[in-house]
Amino acid sequence: TTITSANTTNSAIVIDASATGTNSAVVGMEIETSSPVIFAATGSGGGISINTDGKNYDLITRSNIDILANGGEINFSGSAAVTNDWYKSADAYIGSKASSLVTSSSSDINLTFDLLGWAGGNNPYVATTGDVVWQSVSSSFGQTVDSRWFNWNQNSQTMSSLTIGKTTNTSNVDIYATTASGGITVYASTINTNGNLTTTAAAGHIKLLASDDISVASGITLTTSGSGGDVILASDTDNSSGGAISASGALTISTNGGDIILGGGDTSGSDFTNGEGSNQVGIRITGNVDFDSQGGDIALRGESTAGGLDSAGIVFGSLVDIQSGTGTILIHGINSSSSSDNTNESSAISIVANQNHIIKSLNTTSSAITITADASTSPGGRGLDIQNDIDIIASGVGGGVTINGYNSDDRTWAINLGAGSNILANGGDININAYPD
Repeated sequence: TTITSANTTNSAIVIDASATGTNSAVVGMEIETSSPVIFAATGSGGGISINTDGKNYDLITRSNIDILANGGEINFSGSAAVTNDWYKSADAYIGSKASSLVTSSSSDINLTFDLLGWAGGNNPYVATTGDVVWQSVSSSFGQTVDSRWFNWNQNSQTMSSLTIGKTTNTSNVDIYATTASGGITVYASTINTNGNLTTTAAAGHIKLLASDDISVASGITLTTSGSGGDVILASDTDNSSGGAISASGALTISTNGGDIILGGGDTSGSDFTNGEGSNQVGIRITGNVDFDSQGGDIALRGESTAGGLDSAGIVFGSLVDIQSGTGTILIHGINSSSSSDNTNESSAISIVANQNHIIKSLNTTSSAITITADASTSPGGRGLDIQNDIDIIASGVGGGVTINGYNSDDRTWAINLGAGSNILANGGDININAYPD
């Protein structure tokens, strides 16, 4: 079956499939076996809306379904109050498809479902140069979702942006390798980052926004190659019940003048992460750290508020290489955990590996590099603990360095630097402050 329209408006094709009744077999729309259906809005700017509503299933597709539009919006949705929004056992093509009525598309695509169930066929193929939003009908997905459930960037087309979830989403999101010409944004409770993320357009931001934790697999690279694209990892965005950022191995973040922000408390990461319980280090990166912003500012804010042994604000476990070009660098760690057994790895900021660490900025202001490590309220808390050599360099003319360390009453030092460390500035002041003095 082919349903086609050459109309050039967003409402070129509108399907409202709503079923009434209480029987569990009542389905909003069902495409049976050996009965493929093509919806094609072929007119320039023509769009498609398909809204389904059933009892236990809003939509069942046992044969292929193609939803193709030539530039108009594609809105594809289920209903909130069901067990499954879309049950699929065959292929689906959304946007464009080679050798079809719509071979390329710039349509924005909105995929709005609470629950998905793939029983067979390939994951749906999504092909457009427009913006793609995958979100829930209700306030949150009804399941942990996986970015691999859709095959993005098909038919030699790269989407302009991808958004998964909405600000109210309380389910987890697992995101794997993804490329968008514009931005990539994820809203979730916990975000598990298991693949490289790349954007290429100017101001193509990467934003991982979790109300709880952000976990990053080993060896991940986050890249915004377009001018001014920020990378923001923000945990505990609801400022409630905690949320930390952890990377199980090496983490590389590269921008072309965009900011690099690891923090929490809100969706801009302007406050601190909140490490507590089993994830009690505010920011922990166990492998090499390679952050390069090429003129963007770099800000890391990590706090541990509740935990036992090994609580800390920020812990770097291997080589640290943080360079901002002409941007500023701010690293602020706090260990405010009041646990009585917090006497082991209890620094506000800790760099433990025997490597040639470097933190460097070409910024020309007095705040080119600011490092603050505050463990004053944690039993046995140390301030800044860099056990081996590090070079901290403000090489821009007039650029300054400020290092503040705060230790608890049970410790005799607030700042510990390796014996061969260099703190250098090109005309700006160098301030090293240890509290209490």
